[in-house]
Amino acid sequence: MQQSEKRQFAKVQSQLLIVDNLKLVYHVANKFMPCPKGYYYEVDDLVSEGYIGLVVAAKNYDPAKGSFSTYACKVIESKIKRSLPKYELSCAISLDSPVSKEPEEDTSTVADIISDGYSVESEVIRKDTVQKLHRYFAIFNRRGKRKSLILHLHRKEFTASDNVFKKQKKDNSQDETRTV
Repeated sequence: MQQSEKRQFAKVQSQLLIVDNLKLVYHVANKFMPCPKGYYYEVDDLVSEGYIGLVVAAKNYDPAKGSFSTYACKVIESKIKRSLPKYELSCAISLDSPVSKEPEEDTSTVADIISDGYSVESEVIRKDTVQKLHRYFAIFNRRGKRKSLILHLHRKEFTASDNVFKKQKKDNSQDETRTV
């Protein structure tokens, strides 16, 4: 056999080992359920880690050293155990703790976020408002944009109905016919 044929055969063989032993990953992952105190993870998190272990096991398997399932169980379990620290719960968070783990990315602390009154709900509403404005501004002329901004500024919340914008669109088309 040529070298490339041997590699292809080994690749197909490892793929078959993976497919034939997918249930083994679930078996090993379920050994770690329920979560021990101080950890939080779902079985799917462990299964994902276990799949990586299964692929590594299939790639490095030597048939002369014993059965694949025995070897794969050890590799999968090892991979899952190494991943557990990322699911560990922290008991206390300091107000001086950085929000981001990347120091170049953001220098905000937990205290900054709390003092700013940051709210996920208000952020979602703000983004929705911006999206609406972009969508409606695409159909407005200059006068219509000004009217909609005034409407928005005089209300605390952007609640203009689609009827207002339909009327504005109609007004736009009338303005265009007047100028032509």
